[in-house]
Amino acid sequence: MADIRNPLIHPRSLGPGTAAKVSSVAIIAILGAIGGILSTFNGHPFIALLVHVFCLLCGVAGLAMSASPRVRGGMISILAIVLCVVGLVIDLLVGVFKIITF
Repeated sequence: MADIRNPLIHPRSLGPGTAAKVSSVAIIAILGAIGGILSTFNGHPFIALLVHVFCLLCGVAGLAMSASPRVRGGMISILAIVLCVVGLVIDLLVGVFKIITF
């Protein structure tokens, strides 16, 4: 039921007892993006490529989930997506360089 006293409050808005929580998918995405970049610089660009693709999908899922008022983590997901794209570019450059010099 909508609150008749205040028509600006959405009937499904969060009540005073429910707090927004950070999406676990967003946390997995940001940790995986950082881990993938570290894996690239430790000499495993092809494993890091797979990690970055997985984390990119997790970041997009976290961004979609953050549209809900009960889930936070939109900025974390955006940062994870940016880090994944940067990591993918680095992985491709390192992978091509490894193939050429091998």
